Amino acid sequence: MRKVLFIFLMLLLYSCGSTKNNNSTVANAENAASTKVSINQTDDPDDKDGDGDDIEYQIDFYDPGFQPYLETIAKPKGYYSLSYLENHNVQYVAEWNIRVNQPFKYNPNIYQDQIQYDPSIDYGYDVNWELYNFFQYMMNKYNFDLGY
Repeated sequence: MRKVLFIFLMLLLYSCGSTKNNNSTVANAENAASTKVSINQTDDPDDKDGDGDDIEYQIDFYDPGFQPYLETIAKPKGYYSLSYLENHNVQYVAEWNIRVNQPFKYNPNIYQDQIQYDPSIDYGYDVNWELYNFFQYMMNKYNFDLGY
């Protein structure tokens, strides 16, 4: 009788523990559904001559946890060189876009949209810093590695 009771308690504990993991997985998948990135051109208010040569870019993130990550965990602006950020972003974007195109192999709730990042365009330090930190945030949040 003790053995049966012991086995029953072990199964009960195991099922309670697995329910927690399933709920957190569902919560992570729901949070991932709001993760989107877009890089957009903006009008440069400092373009005095009006020729449009001074194009600025901004990057928009649609993930509720990213802004707190930038403010509390990310290395401050200036910590990395621009070339360091650009080199990493080229590799990260390439791998990210590969995963977007393989929804049966990679979680489509995480890798939803391709990121349009052209290495020949000078996006500036701020955009590269934010994009780099977005990849760091995602790798930490979902425990995966984009390589590099």
